[in-house]
Amino acid sequence: MAEIKIIAELFEPNIILLKNHIITFNNNLINLYNLNGLILDKIEISQRIANLYKMNDNNYFIVISGINLFKIYIICDKLLVYNIIKLKELFIDCLALKNEIFILSSSENIKIFNMNSSYKEPIQIINNCKYPHLFNWNDDLFITYNSSFISLYKRICGTKSFQLMSIIKIIQKDDFYIYKLLKLLKLDNKTLMMLNNKNIYLIDIKKMKINHEIYFFNRFNYTKFIYKIKNNIYIFCKYKLFMFQYFKNRMILIKIIKENELVIFNYLLNLSVEAYYPNLNKNLIINCVENINYCQMMINFLKYDIYRSNEKNTSINKILGEKKDNFIKAKEKEFAILNTDVTRKFERYEKSFFKSFKKYKYNKKEIKKNSKQYKKNYR
Repeated sequence: MAEIKIIAELFEPNIILLKNHIITFNNNLINLYNLNGLILDKIEISQRIANLYKMNDNNYFIVISGINLFKIYIICDKLLVYNIIKLKELFIDCLALKNEIFILSSSENIKIFNMNSSYKEPIQIINNCKYPHLFNWNDDLFITYNSSFISLYKRICGTKSFQLMSIIKIIQKDDFYIYKLLKLLKLDNKTLMMLNNKNIYLIDIKKMKINHEIYFFNRFNYTKFIYKIKNNIYIFCKYKLFMFQYFKNRMILIKIIKENELVIFNYLLNLSVEAYYPNLNKNLIINCVENINYCQMMINFLKYDIYRSNEKNTSINKILGEKKDNFIKAKEKEFAILNTDVTRKFERYEKSFFKSFKKYKYNKKEIKKNSKQYKKNYR
């Protein structure tokens, strides 16, 4: 059985799947595989790779590396690199649409490029954008969002430009930062699910209206990743995987699984690949061997940057390595204390929830009994 080993950054796997190839990346290295898991080619970029975005399913994708944007073609099972854009500002998020449209967002604006023609200059700049994170809805719609707002941009008919259609505000009743982290998921052609660490919102994308608001957890639980595979929705929140079935704008809780987060992540990753990429070899397993958090990302970036700027200065690397080890040990100790505290609070929350549920069932029986007694006495 073939295996492709990858890493993930904040549970976003460093892998993209094309029609006939698989691409993985790590630091500044890009690997090309066929659908059987056999490595075909590899290339090294001068700077650390931030992310890859496929422009179509056939033969090319975009690489963001530092302030450089590369267009990479796959020709005869080989990777050919072209440097296209030198970015003038730091980007926050990127989006690749199927119709050769590539979108970059910064803290000040959104730039839209046509990768077929004038790719060196944007075809549109949207200024004063306060919601820099991007989410792809379809070829004609994309969403920008931050912790409290989401906005919808729609393509102007007959052009490649977009205009703002509507904005919706999410009321945040808590100032705790982690509580404000949002994750978006497309459930069907008209419903968007937005999840923070306390509530699930089901939003009608056509009316830009919240249809349902579901209380999910207290603020101390951090949602690490979400998946939608066919009609099932999977939410991994701190210690458990919650499996829901989505049907006609309703979410029904089916199962709760306790398991290691990396094991669950690998299971859902391969389940998703199997569901949406039927051409892939069924004997091929994608194995995520490590998940990199924010602290590790910053350490890796600084370490690689110093290494590239002065490869011969081993004393700098040694000092940085010692600082990294001490920093990680301190963080592990801090997280261990935090996790113990959070676990206790979560268990108390669960006990109170199930206690309320039992009480609710008891009351239903009591009501039924009283109803029968009423009918007997007063019919």
